[in-house]
Order: sequence, then C-alpha cells, then structure tokens
Amino acid sequence: MGNHYIIRQEGRVFITKSAQIEWQRLNDVVDFEVTEAGNLYTLQKDRSVRLYDPEFSMLWKSEKKMEDHALSIAVKGERLYALTLNQLYQISPEEFECSALLTNKEAIPTPELKLKVGNDDYGFQGNDVLKYDADKHKWFRYMELNFVVTNAVMLNNKLLISDETYNRFFELNLVGRSLTAAKLPSDLINLKANPVVSLHIEFGSRGCFHQSNAIKSFTRSGNSFQSDKSPTKGPILPKLPSGIPANVVDSLVNFIHTDKKDQITISDLKLSKQDVAQFKASIDKLAKKIRNDAFAAELDFDNNYALPGKNSDFNYYKQLADSLFSLSPKVLTEVFAQPDTYWSTTTYTQRVIFVFKDGKKLVVENSYHHPNYLLLPWSVEYDGLKLKSNSLSFGQTLYRLTNGGFFGKEVGDKKYAIFRIADYLYRKKIEE
Repeated sequence: MGNHYIIRQEGRVFITKSAQIEWQRLNDVVDFEVTEAGNLYTLQKDRSVRLYDPEFSMLWKSEKKMEDHALSIAVKGERLYALTLNQLYQISPEEFECSALLTNKEAIPTPELKLKVGNDDYGFQGNDVLKYDADKHKWFRYMELNFVVTNAVMLNNKLLISDETYNRFFELNLVGRSLTAAKLPSDLINLKANPVVSLHIEFGSRGCFHQSNAIKSFTRSGNSFQSDKSPTKGPILPKLPSGIPANVVDSLVNFIHTDKKDQITISDLKLSKQDVAQFKASIDKLAKKIRNDAFAAELDFDNNYALPGKNSDFNYYKQLADSLFSLSPKVLTEVFAQPDTYWSTTTYTQRVIFVFKDGKKLVVENSYHHPNYLLLPWSVEYDGLKLKSNSLSFGQTLYRLTNGGFFGKEVGDKKYAIFRIADYLYRKKIEE
C-alpha cells in the first residue's frame, strides 16, 4: 500500500514503512482492505470504519458503527462491503448503508433467548423478535427492532426487553408491535419484606484442560451472617471474618439495586495525593523494567500493567496522574465501563450470590482475563433480569469487608485505578 506494508496475523494488524521495516501494531484495528486506488479501509474494534490514503494519513472516520462484528469484508472500486450475521453494509465517506438479511424461506434455528407469553413462545435473536408456529413446528420472524435485544423478561404482566447497555428497558407490545420506554420498579428488591438469608462468595477458573471452583458461604443468624463450617473446594478469603453484620450485606444489595449512577466522578475513587505519588513511583519502576526487558512491554499477557510497547511515553502516564482531578465524569465512566478485551483459553470468574427469603437470587459477577479496577463493570442477574453495574461503592465495600482478599493485591489497589485511567487515555491518544 503505497510506501507501506500492512499485514493481518492471528487477528492482529501491523503496519510498517517499506523502506525501513519497523512493525507497529494497530491495536484497535481488526481487519483491513485496500481499494483499487490504493486507499486503505480499516475496521476498528468498536465496529466503526476509517479510510487512509496510501501514505497512511487518515481521510475519513465513520460516525456510524456496524451493529455486529463483521464476518467478512471486501472492496469493490472505492467502496467497502462488510457482511455480518444479519446485515450487509456498503460503506464509503459518502454512505454508510445497511441492508438486513431477512428471509423466512430458510429454517430459523431455535434462539437461545426464549420466553413464553400467554400461550405463545417468543424468541429473540439479534434485532429479531421471533415467534414459534406450533402447527408448522418452526420459528418465524414476527417483527424487527432497531437494536439488539440482550434480555427479555415478564415483569408485572409486562414484557420488558433491554438493549446492549443492559440498563435501558422497553415495554414490548406484541399485539400492537410497538415499543415504549420503561423503567424498573424502585421496589424490585424489598429487603424488609424479602431479606437476604444466605450469602455466597465464589471464585472460579475454566480453561481447555481445567475447571476449578471455590465457595465460601454465610447463613443469616439474627443480625449477622455466620460462616458455613462445611468444607469448601479450596481455602479462600482467610482474612474474612467468620461473622458479617447484616447491615453490611444489605448495603451491598442496595448498592447494586439502587446505586445506578450514570457517571463516575473523581471523588468516587477517593484518591489521595499519596496514591498519586505512589502511582508515579510505580511507573518509574515499570519504565526501568521495560527498558531492560522489552518482552515485558506488550507480550507479557498475564501482566495487568502491560503497556502498548517498549517506546511508551511513561511521562504521559505520570503527567496524567497529576491532572486526574480535572477529568470529566464522562471520561471516567468510559474508563471503568470498558469490558475485558484480552483473549485467552482461560477465563476467571468471581461472583457474589445473595439468596433471599423467597428463594430468588441476586448474582453479581465478572468474568475476565485482564480485570478492570475493582472488577468493573459487574454483570448482574435477578429473577430473569440482566443488568450492568458500575457501582464503585459495591466494590469498595466488598474490598473493606474482605480486607482486599476478594480482589487481590493489584485489582483493588488505587494505583491500578489510576493506571487504568492513564492507559485508556494514552491508547486513545495513540489511536488519534
């Protein structure tokens, strides 16, 4: 491509000038195509598209994003075409058009997300609302929505569905085939009428050749929860007291249930000048290590403090730490809402399970390879409802309760919170 070589290898994209081979990874690019004129289309991780000239200067950046990940891309002339599971896209600086791949001629497989409404079975797959034809024994498309359905549940005789945020709900009128914005009831969990009777803290790991699990359980006894003396599958949380006050358990539930801040502020992190000073000192140590061992810069997959490369701007990380208190809530919320993106054959899961008097469960968990600070964002499930939570208060309370044991040395450390902020902004700077 002009005076550059560009390659895609095992899902990663690298570029170099042809005159001097110095491969640079394009961290946020997942695929690319070159047009007849030698221009370069790149497909970004966030499903947006960019166009570069042969000298690798950006010509255009799409405001729109594809609704799903591309299965295949190609160019014809100066247009990019992308095929996803349910759409075909035609993309150029002048257009970002999408055509749905809809057909009822082929058999539709049974959807994973199903719900019985009255006497009928409905399913949800991508943007589609499906209905089961009991006479023909097959599914058919009942209606199409303009967003991907992530959850569907009957609540107070109403069918509620959520979009990809998991926290924005709509009431779906199946007869009128219409949507209206909806909110969850404020008394969804009533701790006075339906108190927590047991608490379970669980650690799990699953990979190609192993699966492990360890649980520590507590049962309510008056105004406290006492540790279950039955053996677990592994020793966990040795510093956790054998008794937990009931009001602490109730506060954890309330943080998940009611602490639905749209944005995180810097005061929520409760950072001190000492935290900033310790972070800057840790960056100096990290810089020295990486300069002496370039391998540690980006190929140490188990390192939570992995940087973009050996030539990372360490001063940027320290300068960002000095300007932390001027960052906007919007930026901080973006940082701690970032899901894990590192791929591995091993997945770690940590969860807290609250069991109520009526038998229902509130499950708060995170599955990860490289965890965010205090394991944000949390995946939450209660009585068929699935939510996302960025509650720092939940994590901070759990950290104090377990003396840091639930999160480990790094993930619960405020230095790690500062690193996540600085690293997120630094990678955005590189991208721009």
